[in-house]
Amino acid sequence: MRTHASLAPFDAAAGPSDEELRQQLRTLFGATDDAVLSRLRAAQARYGGLRYYSPMFREDIVFAPWPEYEAEDGEPIAWFIDHTVAYPWVVWMLADGKVAYCFPGPHMGEVVPVFPTGDALIESDALHQECTDWTPVHPAVPLEAVAVQAAANRARLPLLEAASGFTEWWWELDRFRLHVSLTFAKVFGEEREARWRVWADSPAGERAARSFLAQAQPGH
Repeated sequence: MRTHASLAPFDAAAGPSDEELRQQLRTLFGATDDAVLSRLRAAQARYGGLRYYSPMFREDIVFAPWPEYEAEDGEPIAWFIDHTVAYPWVVWMLADGKVAYCFPGPHMGEVVPVFPTGDALIESDALHQECTDWTPVHPAVPLEAVAVQAAANRARLPLLEAASGFTEWWWELDRFRLHVSLTFAKVFGEEREARWRVWADSPAGERAARSFLAQAQPGH
């Protein structure tokens, strides 16, 4: 954060008051939920205005937790990140604090929970950033993301839980790091959007990574 992030102006008081939000909840959902309201205010205090270049999104992103309650959404939600370049999808914070992605529009797709918290998203971005200084390691033959994920589970690679979630996972062992993402495969409903990458921080890490990738090859 000290190296890559800055703070943009963000004033939670410019949005609806607590009582206005309670009235929205009563109108849309028939009841209020102070736990949801408290979670929103905590997110605004913790993340509001945070800005940095995201290697995962490939653009500058700004954290802007503004309430966005719609009855058809089925639960109270908030906008979480403002972005304009990478993809036509939105990043929301759900009522329980999960971070979810969705392809919006007239034929809106599934709301996909991606990370359990905003902190996990930031940790994932931090690993992406660090890996820009590591060496990418490529397999001898093309591998599907689900096969690489299965190999990681078979090998019991240590999961980096702080940066992982429901559709994004990071593992690290023997000086190499693995990332598997099924996020956009689920958001867009296209298996070809499943992704994975491996990086090594040293020649020894590259050898270990190639040994792991050999285990992920079909028929191994």
